[in-house]
Amino acid sequence: MSKLRIGKHLSESSITEILDLLLNDDKEFLISLFRDYISSTAERVISLREDFAASDFESISLTSHAHSGSSGIIGAHVMQRLCHRIERKIKDDTNDELQELIVSFAQIASETEKDLKIVIEYLENFH
Repeated sequence: MSKLRIGKHLSESSITEILDLLLNDDKEFLISLFRDYISSTAERVISLREDFAASDFESISLTSHAHSGSSGIIGAHVMQRLCHRIERKIKDDTNDELQELIVSFAQIASETEKDLKIVIEYLENFH
């Protein structure tokens, strides 16, 4: 497999491992997995903003927890660590930086999407 160059928001070793394991079996599954992640991330950005505006910290925690798992599975470790930080802030009842973390979530989501689109393009052109 040729060397895949991705941005800093995805773990290159995790992505390479996923590709090595699944690429020959089901390329379309991988493309679908990454596209679903992008879509669910966009929905979660909206949910987090709305939940913060409503001071619904339980929903923020649940959303962050779910997204942490999804991010870990696909190698989006920057996002996964941010989700853990959001969860800790809520658990420790230190919501003072929460708005900044949610803004960061949206920014990292955008950068991760760009990185995943590089991977998707690579997969689409893989023979």
